[in-house]
Amino acid sequence: MAYEIIPARVINQSIHSIRNKITLDKGKLDTIKAPMGVMTESGVVGVIIKVSDHFALANSMLNVDTRISVSLKGEGYFGSLSWTGRDYNEVIVTGVPKHAEINIGDTIVTNGYSTLFPAGIPAALVEEYELDRTGDFYAIRCRPVVNFGKLQHVYAIKNNLKEEISILENEQ
Repeated sequence: MAYEIIPARVINQSIHSIRNKITLDKGKLDTIKAPMGVMTESGVVGVIIKVSDHFALANSMLNVDTRISVSLKGEGYFGSLSWTGRDYNEVIVTGVPKHAEINIGDTIVTNGYSTLFPAGIPAALVEEYELDRTGDFYAIRCRPVVNFGKLQHVYAIKNNLKEEISILENEQ
């Protein structure tokens, strides 16, 4: 099995900073390592960045340092999801080419291009889109599918093939 999920409880979090973090009640003794993806039953939450024996600290999706590789569901065009640092109900997807077909309400999902998340986990819903300054790519304003104001139970995502992928991609 490529991916395992490890249930955890949120014991602390922030949503009003530009670098929001989430503390989980699981750590190294529960096979949690950094980096690992974090999700709820609804969708993407963030990325684990530090781990102690009993706890893990994650950068929330609502952290200006977090970037998540995503695609338009059903379209396959990929881009990068990040937070604007303003409203916790708004994230932005950049890098989707202008020939992609986008509609309000479309779902943005993980694309599996990183070892943190399998493909297909919902991340956000399209609310607005326009071409960026270059005119070649879209800037897509989205609403996260996860309600960060009520976050309690999450899952850390363990990729059992991560090391093998890393070795292969780093071979010269």
